[in-house]
Amino acid sequence: GQPHAGCHCPAGFEGRHCQYREGTAPEYELVMSHQEHSTTKDVDPFIKTLISLVSLSVVGGFAYIVYQKHRHNQNETELVRRQSQAGEVTDLDLEDTFYSSQKKERIEAETTMVVNAEERESREEAQSLDNQVTEDETMDVDKGEMT
Repeated sequence: GQPHAGCHCPAGFEGRHCQYREGTAPEYELVMSHQEHSTTKDVDPFIKTLISLVSLSVVGGFAYIVYQKHRHNQNETELVRRQSQAGEVTDLDLEDTFYSSQKKERIEAETTMVVNAEERESREEAQSLDNQVTEDETMDVDKGEMT
């Protein structure tokens, strides 16, 4: 037979499907019936509590993230409103304010890359000048001149 969720047989019957009169079921049927009933018992209360806590944590975490994003957007809108009232904001500033934070992060990263590249170029130029000065001094020393 196939597994069955089990039955609660009325008085006088037994078996996985309550198909036998009490005392007439074959032994294997009674063993199978007992195994099925034991696997369909209620889940341990500790496991239920653990599953509930994990579920609540996930839902709570999601709600917190949504709340923080909403709060950030409100703060940004309030800042623009205050700047606008003070006459400090132009239409271009309003457009810039509503860029997503991801775009802002990308722009900041690109700016950092440009600054790093400029610093590297500056260091390379300084190194090149140092090398040139060293070569000139070496040539002067070779000619017997001292500077």
